[in-house]
Formats: sequence, C-alpha cells, structure tokens
Amino acid sequence: AKTRVPVGVFSVEMDADEMMLARVSAEARVNIEDLADSAFSPHDWQRVSTAVELFRELPLYMDYSTDLSPVTLRAKARQMQIRHGLGLVIVDYVQLMAGMPTAKKYENEHEKITGISRAIKLLAKDLGVPIVVCCQLNRAPEARSDFRPQLSDLRSSGSLEQDADVVILIHDPSKAPKRKGGIRRKGDESATVEAEVQRGVVELLVAKNRGLSTGGVRVLFHKENVRFDNLAL
Repeated sequence: AKTRVPVGVFSVEMDADEMMLARVSAEARVNIEDLADSAFSPHDWQRVSTAVELFRELPLYMDYSTDLSPVTLRAKARQMQIRHGLGLVIVDYVQLMAGMPTAKKYENEHEKITGISRAIKLLAKDLGVPIVVCCQLNRAPEARSDFRPQLSDLRSSGSLEQDADVVILIHDPSKAPKRKGGIRRKGDESATVEAEVQRGVVELLVAKNRGLSTGGVRVLFHKENVRFDNLAL
C-alpha cells in the first residue's frame, strides 16, 4: 500500500478499532498497551499523529464483516477491484470464515476449510492478484522438542497445503518449553535459542514455494508494537 498498490483486507478476527490500534502501534513504534491507554509522551503523540494521517492516505481498503464466506469474499473483492484496482488481498483468518452456502448442515470443519481453500484459490486466479490467507496451526508443534512448525501443521485441512503456492510458518523460540534444571554447557544449542528469545528473534520458515526453493529467514519481532523488522547485519 505504501508503494501505492491498492490492497484489500478482510479481517474477520479484529474490528476497525483493534486493527487501527495495531497498525498505528507498528508504524509509530509506540507500545500498543500505552497507545490503548493513551499513556504516551508528547513525542510519541507526534509519531502517532503522523501514522494516523499516513493510513488515511494509503490505498488500503478494509472490510470487517463477521459473516465472511467465499461467496461474499468474491463479491466484495470484485467490487474493490472494479472501484480501486487491487494488487493484493489479505484474509485474516481462514478458520473464522463461514462455509460455502451449498454446504450441508452436518459438514465438518475439514470439509468446510477444503471448500473455502479451493474457492480462494480460484478467486486469486480470477482476480489475477495474490491472496494472503492467515491460518491457524494445530497443536502438533507442542509435541516437538523445539516447537518448530511443519507444513502438515496447517489446521483443519490438507487442502490449504495443496492449494497454496507459498506457505510461510512463523517459528517463535520463546514458545518452546524451557529446559529443566542443570547448567547449560558451552555451545549448547538451547543457550543460543534462549539468547535469540531475549532479542525477540523469530524465524519465518518458507515451508512451500511452488517451483522455487524453500528455507528460512530470521527477523526481529517487536511484541510491544506488533512489528517485524529485518535483523541488522
């Protein structure tokens, strides 16, 4: 959006106030709790004001419908494209979407997400733009010693894994269980992980990248203002 490419965002999870709070906190680099409580300095206020003005000018088109389904997503995205042109669509998040209107009442979660995934895949092709779909993971990473997520951990349906061209998983070392007892030996991997936790380093794992290579990249996550930054080299 900052490069003047129109972006459509469909947020089922957060309402307008919550979304604006998170965006302004990230852009202004002001603690989100302080922002919510209006407890920040005059210097912070200037940055907040600048961030608010920025978002008013960006080609960022928001939809906060709580009954979002593949049918309504298609209709609204097409309308946005006709009115504004679209370069990107974001859906947050897929498990909160309603199923297809033709779905049977006894349809389970797997069947629902399978239908939604296929519909979004076809919509991306029809619109000719990438669609970023946020997705929950199941609890399988909790059974692993390092908590690292895998492609098969996408919750509810394997069709998400199959339909996506790119899958990026977020691995946060701070979520891993702490090592019990004892003193860490020099060179112990867990000591390195603990150091990265303290720095706020997380890893973006490119688990699928259709026709291209996969791998991971480490980034810095600022929890206090919900922002990812590149690591300083």
